[in-house]
Amino acid sequence: MNNVLRHFRSLHSNDGPPGSLGGGISRGYFWESDFPNFQTTEQLEDWINKRAGEFSGYYPRCFELAAMQMANEHSTKFESMLLEKMQKDLGADESEKAIYVIEA
Repeated sequence: MNNVLRHFRSLHSNDGPPGSLGGGISRGYFWESDFPNFQTTEQLEDWINKRAGEFSGYYPRCFELAAMQMANEHSTKFESMLLEKMQKDLGADESEKAIYVIEA
């Protein structure tokens, strides 16, 4: 995970607007319903700040694994690979706890 985050931190937008690489609306897990089209970083930050209360917090790792497993039906190849890596790194105990979270 550290290598993935390090890679993302190395990417730069060349001072263009945040969002889709080709421009236009944003698509993905965070934008499943409103598909924003950010023109400035401030617009992106405002969008996140308005929704931060819905997603922010501390959750055990098994909750994050459960959330990824629940969303895996519609995941990308990258997300599937990340899920596989998380399952391996967390081990059998936390993977089992994630199953209980899903069942609950």
